[in-house]
Amino acid sequence: MLTKILVALDHSPAAERVFEQALAIATSTNAELMLLHVLSNEDPDSPEIPIHSAFDHYPLVLEQSVWDAYNKQWHNYEQSSLEVLQQLTDQAAQAGISAEFTQSSGTPEHLICDLAHTWNADVIVIGSRGHRGLRELFLGSISNYVTHHAPCSVWVVRPDRSARQSGQIEESAPTSVRQSA
Repeated sequence: MLTKILVALDHSPAAERVFEQALAIATSTNAELMLLHVLSNEDPDSPEIPIHSAFDHYPLVLEQSVWDAYNKQWHNYEQSSLEVLQQLTDQAAQAGISAEFTQSSGTPEHLICDLAHTWNADVIVIGSRGHRGLRELFLGSISNYVTHHAPCSVWVVRPDRSARQSGQIEESAPTSVRQSA
């Protein structure tokens, strides 16, 4: 029986579907939700790190004003992410589901698996960006890592068909679930 559902969210187009599916599972099982957002440069909405290289071996020293602007963008990214988490937590509460949220900085795949372990999650609901083949090999896949290293079952929410058909996202397999041994 599912009692604890960890929901890994980012700012990708799939995030809304991830939350909707997690909420539907929680509603049908009366489980509680833990919403997790990881502040990471891999997130589509994160600010770009302002590092440029003038030469192959010597990084260009950036002015303090550039770093100040980056820090302000990062703070705005962090605050907007917290607001989204609060809104989703409120939405779950309106549906009668107990929910809380957390936000951390770091490597998403490791933080997701670590929180699933320490919080004793029964299942992780996570989105997939639809990368396949060489693109997945070179860009990596957070959902792939989590599927293979999580201490519990993993529910992978694939991009919806309309996004795949419009070419916004690469074609991928249907939603999959991996059961832990």
